[in-house]
Amino acid sequence: MYHIVDDQRSQKSARKLVEGLETCLARKKYEEISISELCETAGVGRATFYRLFDNMTDVLYFQCSEVIRLVADAVERDGIISLHQAMLDFINEWMKRRKLLETLQITNQLELLHRAHMENITSLRKIIETVGHMDEIQEAYVVGLLTSALPALIRVWTLRGERESAEELYLCMKSSASMIGNLL
Repeated sequence: MYHIVDDQRSQKSARKLVEGLETCLARKKYEEISISELCETAGVGRATFYRLFDNMTDVLYFQCSEVIRLVADAVERDGIISLHQAMLDFINEWMKRRKLLETLQITNQLELLHRAHMENITSLRKIIETVGHMDEIQEAYVVGLLTSALPALIRVWTLRGERESAEELYLCMKSSASMIGNLL
């Protein structure tokens, strides 16, 4: 678990470590990155790392939480323009962080993404409820399906050479979900 308090210094150090991890992931596989290398790349000491995180997995989880919080905060701040726009914002943020999703897939840690979604369920609920009220069970399944679909969507986008825009990905996701619904 990460231990980042709500002060500017901790937030700044955590962001440096996240950026450092992104830089390291551009050069090598997650399993090949040491905490020492991450700290050196980020420009922070090991003591700072261990004050904020227990291990490298916590940095991944923090990244997931930050991306989801970013979109959730925008919804809280600006209100929901539409489900379509909220999904586009969400897809755009994850397109920027495709390496993070790839790393979660390769290392079998997609549960971090699901945990981060559930951690922000109150904000996400406002987006989900724009299509209609759901009970807790249905909501959990919808969040689970969307959480699982996102990495798959970004993976196919990457394999296809990252040609589609966020709008095109959204439309692909929507039509694919409709086809699946018809198949069932």
